[in-house]
Amino acid sequence: MQGGCECQFLGSFPPLLVVCPFSKPLGRVLFQSWARWQLRLFGISVSLQDENPGSDREGPKLYVWLNQSNLVEGRVIGFLLAPGFVVINVECALIPLTGFARVCLGDIEITRQWKKQARRGITRAAELLAATAPGIISIEGARSVDGRLLPYKKGPAVLAIKAQATIIPVVMSGGRDVLPAGTWKVRPGKIGLHCLTAIPTEGLTYEDREAVVEQLRGIADQGLS
Repeated sequence: MQGGCECQFLGSFPPLLVVCPFSKPLGRVLFQSWARWQLRLFGISVSLQDENPGSDREGPKLYVWLNQSNLVEGRVIGFLLAPGFVVINVECALIPLTGFARVCLGDIEITRQWKKQARRGITRAAELLAATAPGIISIEGARSVDGRLLPYKKGPAVLAIKAQATIIPVVMSGGRDVLPAGTWKVRPGKIGLHCLTAIPTEGLTYEDREAVVEQLRGIADQGLS
C-alpha cells in the first residue's frame, strides 16, 4: 500500500514543480489529488462536519487546528478544507518530497525557535489572510503522543488579529486509530474533521491575544470531551 502511495506521489511531483511557479491553485489541486489517493489506498474514509453557514465565512478566515496527533491528519485537513496556504513548522518543511512540495505551493514555514523569522512568517501569513486567502495553522506547535492537548501557542491568535480574520476552530477525531503513536504502520479507519463555531476577531488588538488563546483552549476541551 505505502509503495503505491509513494509511486503515485512521485508521478505527480514533477508536474507539481512545473505548475507551481505559474499557478499555485493548480498546484494545490495536484497535491490534493495525491492526498486523496493516499487516503484511498490506505483505506481511510474522511468526513467533514461544519457548524458555520457559508454567509459567516465572508472575509479573511483562519482555520485553527486545535488537536493534532500524526502526519495522516495533515493530509485530511488539507484535502477537506482546501486552504489557500498552510503555516507549517520547519520539521514539516524538511520531510522529503512532501515538505518541499508544501514550500513550492507557497505554504509558510515557521521556525518557532527563531523568533525573528517566526514573526516575519506570521506577518506574511497575515498579508495573505487579509487578501482573503484562507489559511490553516496548528495551535499546539507539535503532535501529541498520548492524545492530551499540549500547551497552546499565541501565534495563531496574533495572526488572526493582525488580519482581522474570522477564526474557525477545527478538531480531528480518529487519527490516533489509523496511525497509533510510536508506529509508522497506517491502518484502515475513519477520520472526522469538525469545524466548530467561528470566532470573529474584528476590532480585537494584540493585547487580546491571550484571551483568544484561552477561548480556543476552552472550545477544545469542550469539543473533545
